[in-house]
Amino acid sequence: MLRIEAAMLKPHLGWSGFKDQLKSSLLQARISLNTWETEAANHPSWGKVIHFGYSTLEGRRKPKEEAKRRQCKTWQFQPRPSPTLPCDQCLRLFHSHLAF
Repeated sequence: MLRIEAAMLKPHLGWSGFKDQLKSSLLQARISLNTWETEAANHPSWGKVIHFGYSTLEGRRKPKEEAKRRQCKTWQFQPRPSPTLPCDQCLRLFHSHLAF
C-alpha cells in the first residue's frame, strides 16, 4: 500500500520546492510575503515593484560577486611554498607526506 501512496504523491512533491523558491526570491527582492498577491493583481504597480525589487537585489548581489572574484584571483596568484618534507630514501623534498 505504501508504494501506491508514494506513486500518487510523487507528482505533488515536485511542486513542493516552488513555493520555497518563490518565498526566498520575494524575500531577497524585499517584497512583502503578506501583500505580494494583492500587489500582483494590480499589473502596472506590480511591474514597478518587481523592477525596484530586482534593482535592489542586483545592487546587493554585484558587490558580493566582485569581492568573491577578487578573493579567488588573490588565491590564484599566491606563490606556492617551498617543499619541506624530505624523502627517507632519495632525500628529495616534497610538499606533502607520502604514506604507503
